[in-house]
This record gives sequence, C-alpha cells and structure tokens, in this order.
Amino acid sequence: MLFCRAGRWCVVAGLAAIAGGVASAQPLEMTYSVSDADGGLYRYEFALTLTNSDGSWVPGQGFGWVIFGDRQQDISPINDFVGDPSYLPVGPFECYSGSGGFHNGPTFCIGRFVNDQFELAYWVPESVGESLVWAGTSSVDVPEGEMLWSNLLAIGGAGVNEFIVARRIDDDGCAADFNGDGFVDFFDFQDYVDCFEGFACPDGASADFNDDGFVDFFDFQDFVDEFDAGC
Repeated sequence: MLFCRAGRWCVVAGLAAIAGGVASAQPLEMTYSVSDADGGLYRYEFALTLTNSDGSWVPGQGFGWVIFGDRQQDISPINDFVGDPSYLPVGPFECYSGSGGFHNGPTFCIGRFVNDQFELAYWVPESVGESLVWAGTSSVDVPEGEMLWSNLLAIGGAGVNEFIVARRIDDDGCAADFNGDGFVDFFDFQDYVDCFEGFACPDGASADFNDDGFVDFFDFQDFVDEFDAGC
C-alpha cells in the first residue's frame, strides 16, 4: 500500500488488518451529495458520521487513513478530485492527498512530521452524531451505490473498514421519501415495511437502508429514524 503526499513524501505500509473481506457493519456512515459546479464539474459534499448503528463504538476509539471514492486495484472514479481547502483541517486531518495500490482514491493526509518523527492522525469522536465534513470538485458524477470508502487505520479497539458503500443524499432528495413520490407519509412507511418483509420494493429502493450488505434490524431502525426526522 502506497500513500503519497504530492511533492513531499510517500509512506509504504503493509497492514495485516487490511487482509480479509469487506466489512459488513460499522459504527460510521459516509454520505455525499452532488451538485453542478462551473466548468463542467460537479461539487461534492461529504460527511463521515459516527452513527454507532451496529452498537460497537465505545469512547476512545479512533479512525485513520480515510479514503473516499475508493477502488480496489483500479482507478478511483473521482481520481481528479480537488478538495476545498476552506474545510481544512477536517478534524485531525490537515490536508488532502491520495492512496494507490490495493486501495485507490482521494485520502486525508494520514499524519504529519513532528520534530522529524512521523505521527499518524486519528479521528477520535466524543459522542454519537459527531461528523467530519468536507467538499471538493470532480468531473465525474458518481451514482448511488458506486461511491466506496475505507478507513485503514484504527485505535482503541475500533475496526478497519474497506470498500463500504457511501449513501448519496442529494439536495433534491430525501431518504425518508422511500417511494420517491415527493412526500413523506404513511405510504413511505408501509412501502418500506413491505420491502423489508421481502415483498416488492419501489423502483431503485432496497430494504438494505444503511447499505451494509445485510437486511436486518439496523436497517429498520435507521429508516424509522429518518422517517421520524422527516425532510
């Protein structure tokens, strides 16, 4: 695994924790929205939120080496991503960079040199609901289901996550509007219950509401939370 900061240095890391399959559940969720920008570009707004939807988080856990637009041994779909510097630092992360090799995509700088010693950076959220937010531009509009993210470093008993699907939430969309009719009402709730129980789902919808690869209680709870919050 190669991590590079343009013009300065590279870090080669072999992480035993990277080996294995895609994580199926985690306490974090990444969301993103896409809107038109000047010059044929798209503006992305990202958030990485501690949801603790799997109940695994405890205080003191930290997450590092965060990659978004990730691809396994392939070019990132947002390989030309330019991060908005006005959002820096993003939590403990002081700059934007990139990763290449097994994981490929825009990346927060994984650390910094302090007194000639390289120190890794970790986001250590203090409470559920805390988020990192950032933005930038790319020439590619990545559709729902194709934006993947990973965090390859963790401390405090937290888990490493690889190639997790980020949830797209555009400004003109609403997750609670499950049937996409422009209203949040009883029919959305009923349609989700039917979909969750294995009956027909609205076009483009899935009972896997949190996109973790499983249909389970956490999906139902996440939908209820979104429905209660409205739009």
